[in-house]
Amino acid sequence: MERWLAIDLPNWQARNGAQRCSGIKGRAPFHDAWVMDAIARSAADRLHQDTVELASILAAGLGLSPRDQAEADLRCLVGGVAAAVEFSCTGLVDRHLAWQKVRTRALGGDVSRLEQLPQLLLQAAAGRLDPAQLGRLREVLAGAAVFVRFSPDSSDTANGPRLEADSAAGRLLAAALRGDRVMAQAVLDGGDSVVECLEHTIEPMLREVGRLWQEGLINPANEHLVSAFANEAIVRLATRMEAPAADAPLVVLVRSHGDEHSLGQSFVELYVQAEGLRTRRFVAPADLGVAIAMLTALQPRALLVSCTTIGQMGRVKELIQAVRCDRQLATIPVLLGGAVFAEVPQLVTQLGADGGGTSGRLTGQLLRQMLVPAAVLA
Repeated sequence: MERWLAIDLPNWQARNGAQRCSGIKGRAPFHDAWVMDAIARSAADRLHQDTVELASILAAGLGLSPRDQAEADLRCLVGGVAAAVEFSCTGLVDRHLAWQKVRTRALGGDVSRLEQLPQLLLQAAAGRLDPAQLGRLREVLAGAAVFVRFSPDSSDTANGPRLEADSAAGRLLAAALRGDRVMAQAVLDGGDSVVECLEHTIEPMLREVGRLWQEGLINPANEHLVSAFANEAIVRLATRMEAPAADAPLVVLVRSHGDEHSLGQSFVELYVQAEGLRTRRFVAPADLGVAIAMLTALQPRALLVSCTTIGQMGRVKELIQAVRCDRQLATIPVLLGGAVFAEVPQLVTQLGADGGGTSGRLTGQLLRQMLVPAAVLA
C-alpha cells in the first residue's frame, strides 16, 4: 500500500505568490548535464526492455529457488535498478536489495550469495549497454555488495512491530484471510473514529500483509483478498464521514496513466476529507496536454499524486513538469504518495514535487494548514 509523509514545503512556499515554470521548457540546462541525462534514460530503457531475460540470468547465477518465484522477485529488482540509473539514485538499489535479502532468507535461500548479485548484473548487462551506459550502471551499483552484507535480514525493520492476534488489526486480518465479512464488520464497528480506524486498524493490517508476503507465508491470492477487504472497509468508513462544505478547498488526488493501484489513494482521501477539505480523484490520460487542460478546469488548490510502482516514476515526473509549466497550476503544492518516498525521500524533489511519504493523517493536517485561512482555523 502507499504511505504518505507530510513535510515542510519550501519549494511550494518559494513559488507561492509568484508563478514560476520549473519544467523542461523553463530550464536552460548545461549541455553536459543534458547528455548525462540522455545516457541515463537510454540505459534505463534498455534494462527495462531486457528485464525478463536479465532476471532469468541472475536467478540461474545465484542458484535461487523456487526458480519461478525467484525470477519474479528479480524482475522487480532489475526494474528498481533501472529506475536508480535513470534518476541517479543509489537508494533505490539499496531498497530493492534489502527487500530481496529478507525475501531470500524467508524462503530458505543462501543470503550470502546475494553479494554476487551486483557483479552478475554488470556482467549480464555488459553485452547490452554501450560503455557510457554501462558506466552509469556501475555508478549506482558501487558499494551494493557491501550493503547486502551488512543490511538487516528481518522484515521487522521496515514493517514495525508484528501484530498481536487479539488486536483490532490482528482480528481484522484474520477475518479477511478467512473471507469472514461479518467478523470484519464487527471489528470496524468497534467504536473508533474513522481516522483512528484507518490509522490503528486497517493500515497496520496491510503492513502485516506486506510482511507475510515478503516472508513467503501468504500467496498473491491471499494478498488480493485482504486488499479487497480493505477497499470494502474504506467504503464502509466513508459512509460515516461528514461531507466537507461545498466551498471548501479542493484537493485533487491524481494517478498517472496506467497506474491501476488505488488503495493507498483511497486511504489518504479519507484523511483529507476528515480535515474538512473536498477531494476528487483524477486519472491522467496519456496525452499530457489533455491532462493539464482537465486539471485546470477542476481548479484544484493542491495535488496529491500517487506513485505506487517504480515503473510509474517517469510518467509522474513528466506530469509534474507539465503542471509546473502551466500558468494556472504552477504555484499550487504538489505532494507525492508511495512507500518508496518514505525510504528514499530524495526522490520527491527529483520528481519535482514539494513533499511525499508516510502518514496520511499528517498529510491531511498539513493541507488544512496550508489551504484554510488562519482566521478560519482559529
